[in-house]
Amino acid sequence: MSNISRTITLQIAAALLGLSMSATVGCQQRPRLPAEEERQAPSPRASTSPQETLAHLPELELEALRPRKRQLFISVLEDQFDPCGRPMSFGEALRSKTVHDDCPKAIELAQFVRAQVLEGKDRRPIVLALLEETRRRHRQVTLRLTGRPRHGPQDADALLVQFTNYACGYCRELQPNLERLLEAHPSVALVVKHCPLDSAEIATTAAAMVLAAERVGKGFDLHRALTNHEAPLDRATLEDLVREVGLDPEVTEAGLQDLEIRERLIEDIEDVERAMLEGIPSFWLDGREIPFVQLEAALSRTPTLRARER
Repeated sequence: MSNISRTITLQIAAALLGLSMSATVGCQQRPRLPAEEERQAPSPRASTSPQETLAHLPELELEALRPRKRQLFISVLEDQFDPCGRPMSFGEALRSKTVHDDCPKAIELAQFVRAQVLEGKDRRPIVLALLEETRRRHRQVTLRLTGRPRHGPQDADALLVQFTNYACGYCRELQPNLERLLEAHPSVALVVKHCPLDSAEIATTAAAMVLAAERVGKGFDLHRALTNHEAPLDRATLEDLVREVGLDPEVTEAGLQDLEIRERLIEDIEDVERAMLEGIPSFWLDGREIPFVQLEAALSRTPTLRARER
């Protein structure tokens, strides 16, 4: 176990025992997406006309880009390789009329490039960011899911994993959209894993109580109650929420001292490190991280995706 893992393990132990630590290591709450602002950008020469060659990709919204930014966008795509590994350029992959079926990740990465252009970045930073994002999306991680709160069918066509924290305000704001997504895709299962935030020991305690509730089939109910709770958490509030989902607080309190539950919290932290999370909430589909804004399209394209779980 790395030094980071040992430090966070101590944090979990402290949280479960009601102690305080002056320094903690953990996840950072993912910042909200900044508003897309129009700024000046360099004006490289483009080799194709986006209106004519990418008209079948309205999701790229090229008409909304100013001419110089449109040229920069096209130029970056023409100079990079196809993200699906075929012998063609990124731009050629996008120009294919069957790109939605042949290489959907090309569209997603083109949207990423568009966002970088809108942020006013120059060509080199955009290319470097694209290469890093491509590498990240090709990374596949097997996450440990046994005993975690789960919502959805056991024979799900798609398995969505969420890293969250009960002190994460952005995670709470996103919850209504997530629930609407699950309602629209009833064949999708959601599994919840915990990611510790700095100085959020009460949230780690809450996560242990959720794992204890999962043993009696109430884990996701308690998770939902915690996520929808807007006021700051304390032990009294946790006990009230436990009662609201029909559990005796003694059941969840006992979980705080349970070695198996502690091990699962430590496994979550190790998975955070292996997945190299940059912030929460973080969503994973078929072992790969995916931005929440792209989940709807991804699920629509993969109706028979089989759940991978261990």
